Amino acid sequence: MSRLCKLPLLLLLVSLSLPAQVAEFAWSGAVTESSIRVKAKTLADSPQVRLVVSRHSDLSDPVYSDFSNAALTTNNRVADLLIDGLEPNTAYHYGVEVDGTLDALRGQFTTFPPAATPSSFRFVFSSCSGFSSGSGPGATPSNHPVFEKILEESPLFFMNVGDIHYSDINVNDRNLFRRAFDDLHVAEKSPRQRTLYQNVPLVYVWDDHDFGPNDSGAGNPAKEAAQLTYREYVPHYPLANPTGPNPIQQSFAIGRVKFIMTDLRSERELGGADPVMMGAEQLEWFKGQLIDGRDNYVLTFWVNSVPWIADELSWADHWGAAAEQRREIAQYMVDQQVNNVVVLSGDSHMVAADDGSNNNYAAGGGPNFPVLQAAALQRGGSVKGGPYSEGTFPNPNGSFGQYGVVEVEDSGSASIRVNFYGKRSDNKGNLSTLLTYSVAFPVGVVE
Repeated sequence: MSRLCKLPLLLLLVSLSLPAQVAEFAWSGAVTESSIRVKAKTLADSPQVRLVVSRHSDLSDPVYSDFSNAALTTNNRVADLLIDGLEPNTAYHYGVEVDGTLDALRGQFTTFPPAATPSSFRFVFSSCSGFSSGSGPGATPSNHPVFEKILEESPLFFMNVGDIHYSDINVNDRNLFRRAFDDLHVAEKSPRQRTLYQNVPLVYVWDDHDFGPNDSGAGNPAKEAAQLTYREYVPHYPLANPTGPNPIQQSFAIGRVKFIMTDLRSERELGGADPVMMGAEQLEWFKGQLIDGRDNYVLTFWVNSVPWIADELSWADHWGAAAEQRREIAQYMVDQQVNNVVVLSGDSHMVAADDGSNNNYAAGGGPNFPVLQAAALQRGGSVKGGPYSEGTFPNPNGSFGQYGVVEVEDSGSASIRVNFYGKRSDNKGNLSTLLTYSVAFPVGVVE
């Protein structure tokens, strides 16, 4: 055979050996002790998209989800893939199959430990991820080394408490929100974010810049598009209002620890006669979740996207602008003896912590729960609210990225301990620890 004849055959053999590419991206979330949800965007319409899960990196001996549909006209080719029946506290690998072809993309996750059992775990939380250049829809998202540092922490999940992008969309166009999410997964734009989201499950609730324009609330003209696209694109836990354009509050649990995630943008009404962060229905749901946390769990994390500790300022973008509703919540917690809460917040571009000594909004004082702040993934520094007993560490500028590591120690002893480490990465990936804080909760809270 001539050399010219051999070349096409060689190219054919090489092309046949290359991994298939049938999906644009996949990210996981809504992990439980036995299940995982993945949202995967395909390159073409397909009624046969399914999740492939295995304990082995080569996806041998797999289990499969049911088939899901991906169509440009109905869900922008983002398939919703859910698989159940997995073993608790087990590391898995996953891939996406489209029309019988397994995509080259691979991801990882670990299922949660068994429910209601003593279990130690660690997670990372932060917020406020800027752009590498430009701003608004279509701008290049951050590719800061901080995302690699988070991956290296080996967290059970990464919790983004808002501003996962800074598109500041102010028109009711779902395609703008879709594009903002798509850009987070483009290898040429933000490979570090793409790699993190493939290999660490996401827990995510928005703040203002990814919900609408700066300081946005219920009057955001893009609210409906934001709410619908979140449901379409984000692998989230079951929502309190699962259908239609509604707030995205949700909850989940790990072992003997409960997480409550509130939506403080969809119903926010500030500056009027009755300023609120939550509407009446969400507030009642939240109170019910607090009671469930008090009665059935040792510890409750409240994922509260904006600063809680702050002076009363009607124009501010924190709970001080909804002081009466804050007093109502604080008084409710004191009256109902809800004493097992830790708050996780972002929005302000700083690492900070308060031991509860500055958290006194109920009549006579209290509820004194600790508050942990972590931001910004890549934005210049800012300080909102306070004071914080453990100090504040604003991000110096966009060359740095900050996040918080939370370790939950639950060995079955007389208490659960929460350890918080506020960390900062420079643009070369050099990491430093800014703050450490620890607090314990007695197991006797749960009968």
